[in-house]
Amino acid sequence: MSEKRKINKGISRRRFLQGAAMAAAAAGGLVTDAGQARAASPAPAKSTTYSADICIIGAAGGGLIAAVSAAEAGAKKILVLEKMKNTGGTTAGIGGLFGIESPVQKRLGIHETADFCFKHHMDMTNWYCDGKLVRKWMCMSGDMIRWLEEKGVEFDNVIAFTGPGLVRAYHMTKGSTGKNIVNALLKNCSEKGVEILTETRATRLLTDSSGTVTGVLATRGDEELRISAKAVILATGSISSNDALKGRFYPGQDMSNVHIMAEAYSHATGDGLIMAEEIGAASTHISTLFIGPHGHGWNEQTGVLVRRPHLVKINRNGERFVDESISVNRNWGWMMSMAVDRQPDKVCYAIMDEAMLHGFQKNKKIYAPYEAMGMREGDTDETAWLDTIDKDIKDEEKLGRIKIADNW
Repeated sequence: MSEKRKINKGISRRRFLQGAAMAAAAAGGLVTDAGQARAASPAPAKSTTYSADICIIGAAGGGLIAAVSAAEAGAKKILVLEKMKNTGGTTAGIGGLFGIESPVQKRLGIHETADFCFKHHMDMTNWYCDGKLVRKWMCMSGDMIRWLEEKGVEFDNVIAFTGPGLVRAYHMTKGSTGKNIVNALLKNCSEKGVEILTETRATRLLTDSSGTVTGVLATRGDEELRISAKAVILATGSISSNDALKGRFYPGQDMSNVHIMAEAYSHATGDGLIMAEEIGAASTHISTLFIGPHGHGWNEQTGVLVRRPHLVKINRNGERFVDESISVNRNWGWMMSMAVDRQPDKVCYAIMDEAMLHGFQKNKKIYAPYEAMGMREGDTDETAWLDTIDKDIKDEEKLGRIKIADNW
């Protein structure tokens, strides 16, 4: 499969505004419960009117990138609303960024293609996801890395996240990749005159009689903000902290033993999706990426340990249910998580003896790139977490997450 791709150094103001208007409708296409009731709010003490070329809801990766891009495309008055006290959202916590055919890969002599990655991804997901969207994402991902570098982000490493034989596409910086990206984008926003209002929550999309989005209604403390805008972009993130929405998209699923990676971020409540759906946005399904198993409590060190192929995995019935070696397999590692998801209560137990643990500590071997997540701040050795894993295990035992027995 081959496709000619043109690298866009910029984008016209007309094209950007058209895209932004479409984004307001398309981004909301994940919510299916129209007319979800809102809690009654007290009348605001005062009301303020704003006007903007573009109003962006959400000041994390998506929103900040949209703001800088809009300024580069010629938009003069750009307003970003962020309901939290701090900007950055989930983006600030990411460890790396996917990119194919990027300038960083070329500098490092890494030869990967979007054609191969697209076919591999779609084959592995049985074409369950939107092929056009995936194709567009992959073909533009390398250009996004280039664009971020132009904005001051310094990528210095590209790894294969899940296994040594997989595509090297996970772009990282020195220090916190997520924070470095957010800080670079905030600097560009400041230089380009983008206005960011924190602790300001968007509550409703405003429309005219034809249904066209004309602005946003928001609150900041006891103040109501009525914002008119030529285009509105929704960049509010996931639904991971909204139990009602999770229940709707995963009906009948017991989520008590499922940990969603973004769940730690209380702001991820699907606000943009709800607002878009209230004005008639279309709905679709949500596909799921399984990663694990993880130790409850999200201890990175024991979480890495339980995924090692040497540990026998059994379910609550004491039955072995999976080939443990797939956790480090170049193509099929994610299937371990799917297997756990099908077990009673979505739980498995990883069994290890003392000799096995001491062998890990003696050999100091890394079995998959993701094991670097066990590193603590200040560590320079990817296996340093093994030196203190005994203490982690004892700490987890005190919390009831690990059982230490005298015999099998």
